[in-house]
Amino acid sequence: MIKNQRILLTMLLTIVITGCSQDERLARMAQESVQQQRSQNEEMTRLNREVAEGVKRLVESEHESRKELTSLQREVQRQQADVGVQRDRLESERQRIAGERYRDSLLVPVLHYGGLLLVCALPLLLSWYLLHDWRSAPQDELAISELLIEEFASDRPRLLCPGAISPVIEHHVQQRLADPDDPSASHDESVAI
Repeated sequence: MIKNQRILLTMLLTIVITGCSQDERLARMAQESVQQQRSQNEEMTRLNREVAEGVKRLVESEHESRKELTSLQREVQRQQADVGVQRDRLESERQRIAGERYRDSLLVPVLHYGGLLLVCALPLLLSWYLLHDWRSAPQDELAISELLIEEFASDRPRLLCPGAISPVIEHHVQQRLADPDDPSASHDESVAI
């Protein structure tokens, strides 16, 4: 506005200095110049307002976009945190399953071969037990048992009559038949046989 006033004053001063002539042409030019200057000033003012409004809208839209960007960044960070938690859960589950598979893969052959070894060792253990029990029996009982087995198994007994059974043996056999759970009867019968 001050600039417009200066220009206007300068023009008026020029008109006054050149004389107050009646030259309408000069006056008209001055008026046109003033009019043109005024319209340019109004146009500049209008453009400045539009630029100011545009800058204001730009600042507001930039502010809104920053808000949106900040909220989007927070959302992305939250989602990344969720993904991280899920990844950790998945990793711990994978490690647990891998550990189970490793234990299972070790346990199956151990049980298989251990069972096979036990089945193979049972006859040996039974043989050892029977031989140990046989060796721990007194030698007299073994000799008598062998003699009686030979006597009963042979077609021609030397010590016993073919049809006669001693009354002691008969008594033990009857006792054994009467009470099969009595351990003393089974021991006496093994001696009698």
